[in-house]
Amino acid sequence: MNKRFWINDPDCLIVRDNNSFHYNIAERVRSSEIYDEEVRTQIGIMGLLGGMVFLGDEMYSLSPAREEYLKYLLPLYNGRGIYVDSLEKEIPSVLKLEAAVNGLKSIIINITNWHDYTEDFSLDLANIGLDNQSIYHVYDFWSREYKGIKRAKDKLTGTIKPHDSILLSFIKVKDFPTIIFSSFHITQGAKEIKKQGFKDNVLTFCLNNEGLKKNGEIHIFIPEQYKPVGVEGYYSLDGNILRLFYKEIDFLVQKIKFKKK
Repeated sequence: MNKRFWINDPDCLIVRDNNSFHYNIAERVRSSEIYDEEVRTQIGIMGLLGGMVFLGDEMYSLSPAREEYLKYLLPLYNGRGIYVDSLEKEIPSVLKLEAAVNGLKSIIINITNWHDYTEDFSLDLANIGLDNQSIYHVYDFWSREYKGIKRAKDKLTGTIKPHDSILLSFIKVKDFPTIIFSSFHITQGAKEIKKQGFKDNVLTFCLNNEGLKKNGEIHIFIPEQYKPVGVEGYYSLDGNILRLFYKEIDFLVQKIKFKKK
């Protein structure tokens, strides 16, 4: 019902660490520590819920590392996430957001371990709304790890540290080079990739980066029948993944030429 009958209000976002301070009436005191795992969980949940976000820290007191976390979240993506396991668990843990990377639909999943111990997880991909007739690229946002190609009938397994979350994207496999990951925003392209097209063996995309995160990466999956022949800027090629590296980017239109083998 978010943005229909109400606006989700998940409480304030706190990202302070043990290098942060806040002031009270009497003295400057060290803030209670919030661990990286807990920050990632807050960022993932608040970003996918699509409601209000209030920052609960004195911004000038944050360490540079914690400021970086905020940059992954802001500005918020205009979407509505839902917990797909809300009727199965007392405390649901699988949050789903349907997004789009300039016309290419993507599914973003945040899986949280609420416990004080490391937990194994097994995600039945049929339960998150994948098309049975399609195959999907899967990316882990926080680790920037490509998880390979999965089908709706598959299961994704792994472990999650206490209070931590993993943030996954699912994008349909195409028979031409396609952007499958962006590190600028937690929606992994839905917020910052404004145009994307492949014509005459040229991939063209527009990066309109309105967010706070100005340094980042864009990853492109290259099918076996193609190879890149014209790439500008800093990049690396790791198997089928072309990684593009950017610094201090606000707006960019990039064209990448490919050749069929």
